[in-house]
Formats: sequence, structure tokens, C-alpha cells
Amino acid sequence: MLFMRNLVTEVLQDVDKQLAESRDKKRFALKDKRVCQQETLFGFVEVKRNYYKVLFLCTKR
Repeated sequence: MLFMRNLVTEVLQDVDKQLAESRDKKRFALKDKRVCQQETLFGFVEVKRNYYKVLFLCTKR
């Protein structure tokens, strides 16, 4: 069970890291880094994740 919690935590943090690296930095600014807790089938996992501020909205017509 502990192995699976660690695996889920690692995967979620990797996804967050990939999003941070591939985001449009001119449109989304890093606002905060927080620890959030999610309940999974394997128990609670804590994930450090990024929160972003939208600098401007993109309107396509």
C-alpha cells in the first residue's frame, strides 16, 4: 500500500512539473506552491503542486 501511495505521489508531481515546464509563461504566471492532500484507493497522498494566475484571457474568434 505504501509503495502505491508513493507511486501515485511521484506520478502526480511529475505531471505538475511537466505542466509547469510546458505552460505559456506569458499567459500563466506562477502564483503559489501548495501542498494538497488527495484521497485515493491507496489512502491519502500529499502532493506539492503549483497554482497559476491567468495574466490575460485568450479569445479566439
